[in-house]
Amino acid sequence: MVHSNNLISASLMKNLKLFSTQTEKELEEFRALFKNKKLPKGIYLFKEGEKGTEMYLIEKGAVEISIRQQDGQELPLVKIGNGGIVGEMAVFDNAPRSATAKAAEDTELWYLTGFDVDRLRTQGSSA
Repeated sequence: MVHSNNLISASLMKNLKLFSTQTEKELEEFRALFKNKKLPKGIYLFKEGEKGTEMYLIEKGAVEISIRQQDGQELPLVKIGNGGIVGEMAVFDNAPRSATAKAAEDTELWYLTGFDVDRLRTQGSSA
C-alpha cells in the first residue's frame, strides 16, 4: 500500500529483522529513510556482480531472482512477492550482487541505502 504522505508503512518495515523489535515510536523515526521506487515488468533492479548499494522491500508486485550460468543464460531461482526482501545480502556483506533481480510484473518497492543500513545497525547496537 502506498501512503498519501509517501512513507513506508510500519507493518512493512517489520519484515526487516533490523526493525522487528522496534517500538512504534522508533519505527516512526526511521520511516523517512526509506525511498520509493516503481519498476515496470521486465526491468532489472540489479544484476549479478554489481556493487550492492541498496536493499529493497516489495510492497506490491514481484521480483524474479536468477543467476547466470556458464553459458551466459539466466537460471530463474525464485520469485519474491509482496512483503519480500531482496538485495540485502550484498548490503550486509558489502559484496557484489550474488544474483540478478528483475521485475516479474509491475512492482512497487521501498529501499534503504547501505549507508542508512550501517547507520541503523550502529544506532541499534549502541541502544
